[in-house]
Amino acid sequence: MKIILLGASGLIGSKLLKQMLIDPEITRIVLFVRKSLAIQHEKIEQHIIYFDAMNDFAQYFNGDALVCALGTTRSKTPNQIDYRKIDLGYTMEAANLAKTKGVKQIHLISSMGAYPKSKVFYSALKGEIENLIIGLKFDKTIIYRPSILIGERSESRPMEKLSQKLNWLYDPLLFGRLKKYRSIKAELVATKIISEIKKKNTGVHILDSEEIKQD
Repeated sequence: MKIILLGASGLIGSKLLKQMLIDPEITRIVLFVRKSLAIQHEKIEQHIIYFDAMNDFAQYFNGDALVCALGTTRSKTPNQIDYRKIDLGYTMEAANLAKTKGVKQIHLISSMGAYPKSKVFYSALKGEIENLIIGLKFDKTIIYRPSILIGERSESRPMEKLSQKLNWLYDPLLFGRLKKYRSIKAELVATKIISEIKKKNTGVHILDSEEIKQD
């Protein structure tokens, strides 16, 4: 299989890349990055691009599946217009290019609480992106809504690190309908994405943290 991956330097994207490199069924991984990744492998086809000129790389958006793990943070991108451009704009342009090139499935990393009518900017934006991706009508659309992610990032996120340290305390208190808010390891999200890519199912599927943890 040939997989197109956006966001390979992020927490989930980096875990996903490592797992795909050792998966015998995945033979080609197309990466679009701002800066070259310090990793070389015969499976990797790496393109260093300026995302505002993504259309210049349209010819490379062909494969079996597109995984969108792009994202930024409020600390890195405090302006909401710029934040929206990265999270929504770049994701949608990549999705449209892949759709045009005949890619059959798309896998979107969203977030717990995504809802287009939310009063919280982040949640509303994620919900809007989900709806737009669904509207493209890929043969298969899988949306992942993880809660607090556990794993080491290359960048510093103090509040997230604090949440990770406290997860052992609050996770056991979340049960029943609240169980989906328990923290989840980034490796598990990556494993689930690869599993879903290989399935022969079609349609739209939205998976929260507890569903992501299921085999």
